[in-house]
Amino acid sequence: MTIPVKLKNLDFNAKNIVLKNHIYDYDRFYNQYFEEFANKLKNALRVENKKITLKEFIEVAKVVFYNGFWNAIKEQQLANYLNKNNFKSWVVFGELDYIFKIDVMAQRNNKNYFIQLKSSGTILKLETLKSFYNLATKKGALPVVASWAKKAPYWEFYELKGFAGHYWLQKIEKFPN
Repeated sequence: MTIPVKLKNLDFNAKNIVLKNHIYDYDRFYNQYFEEFANKLKNALRVENKKITLKEFIEVAKVVFYNGFWNAIKEQQLANYLNKNNFKSWVVFGELDYIFKIDVMAQRNNKNYFIQLKSSGTILKLETLKSFYNLATKKGALPVVASWAKKAPYWEFYELKGFAGHYWLQKIEKFPN
């Protein structure tokens, strides 16, 4: 789904709210912030002179509000998992997140990792892969795509490789070991 408003006009960042306020319960997040989100969405629609149906409003709420909450939780879980495996890792905010799609940064043994978290079966956009790959390699980091798996160890890791404008994922069998 395409979000009908510019996210900067929406001025609502679920990830910032969830992680900076340590909210790990969706019902609490919903009860404390949904009204604010709904008002900001209405305001952004008014500013951009756009109208949407109730069905579209619910779809936007699911993408921005609901998925924003769960993505933030998964990113924090990934950072925690890496930290337990002798990495120094943290969830990324701001420009590196919005523009370059870096969700988690990690370091171990003088090696840097830029990690993008994706749901299983997600289709990766070429422009996203390109900017993610180019920034990681420019900064000397290994570009990694992590995916939540349904069975232990619950995370699967893939190195993003690129050559001559083509990009592919290669499973990393022993990561984070």
